[in-house]
Amino acid sequence: SFSNVFLYTFSSKMMSTIKNNIDLILIARFLKPEVVVAFDLTRRPIKLLYSFIGRPAAALIASFANLRGEENFKVLKNITGKVISFSVLGLVFIASGIIAFNEDLISLWIGNDLFLGQKYNIALSIFFMISTFSYIISNLTYSLGNIKENSQIEIIKDSISLLILLTFGYYFGLWGIIIAPFVGVVFVDLIYFPKKLAKLIRMNNNILQFLDKSFILIIPIGFLLSI
Repeated sequence: SFSNVFLYTFSSKMMSTIKNNIDLILIARFLKPEVVVAFDLTRRPIKLLYSFIGRPAAALIASFANLRGEENFKVLKNITGKVISFSVLGLVFIASGIIAFNEDLISLWIGNDLFLGQKYNIALSIFFMISTFSYIISNLTYSLGNIKENSQIEIIKDSISLLILLTFGYYFGLWGIIIAPFVGVVFVDLIYFPKKLAKLIRMNNNILQFLDKSFILIIPIGFLLSI
């Protein structure tokens, strides 16, 4: 029913909001307050740039829902392959650029003293690349009517991530807070959403069929463009 869908959607958004903002609170609690500023400023350009990659998939929600209603699975498969292939190209391009230039950007913006460090920068970039990819896949499954299950999975992932954030943050400090979200994304999102998307567009769970034929060229092209 609508009330159940609303409840699950509201709960998943609330959990996601808590999980996405609690890291700064934990850093302030377990580490020094000045680390909060360096962490947030180093992460901010990364979040901003990756958000652009997720927007095309979000814009396709209505079109995907319409194609699913018409049961036009041939076109769905074709568009899905292209969306994922070009999204990966964009993600690799941005990741390479962030790893190479984020320190310079922060230095010009507010000074090198507030750059968190290249190792942390690389870890944050990789995390946001993976999480943005899972966001794109989840948006596609959402557009195909998988609203309730999407919300349930998000609640499970965010609950796991919160527990791991608290534990890792206490025992491992900043590295624990950065690494903790990987667990939920890798072991929940990247296992569930690709398989569910394959099922919804009738690909017999063969994830490789999502990808355009040129996919093997995507990663090297992305790195070359960023040089």
